[in-house]
Amino acid sequence: MALLVASLTACTRPLPPRAYPLDPPRTPVERRIERGLESWLGTPYCYGGTDRRCADCSGFVGALYAELFDLELPRRAVQIATRGRKVSARELRAGDLLFFRTAPHEHHVGIYLRAGKFVHASCHAGVTLSSLEERYWRRRIWTARRVL
Repeated sequence: MALLVASLTACTRPLPPRAYPLDPPRTPVERRIERGLESWLGTPYCYGGTDRRCADCSGFVGALYAELFDLELPRRAVQIATRGRKVSARELRAGDLLFFRTAPHEHHVGIYLRAGKFVHASCHAGVTLSSLEERYWRRRIWTARRVL
């Protein structure tokens, strides 16, 4: 029950869905991710979901990485954050994983694309594109990891 309450509290802050235009992909990883995203964008959010019917943040990231890169990731965001190597904001490139602290014991994960944009499974908008320039995300960034 505590896990359910904790998971719901991370989704109580309203985040308006936004569309951010992106320039055409430049690298093979960008192209692969963006092709894979075509069928995921708009997938509704649900806690514990791992497929296109509904997905949470780590379920979406894990399913997409398994599908596109044949890479198995742990199920929870905080566990995924132990994989790969840490990268700074200056080093970010397509495919890097971004981690956020959304509440004291809640973590969120998304996939960096380029130009400050990332894709993730939002509680309010489902699988969507967001910007690191948004105050909500900028204030909650925790770490970034390169697993590819």
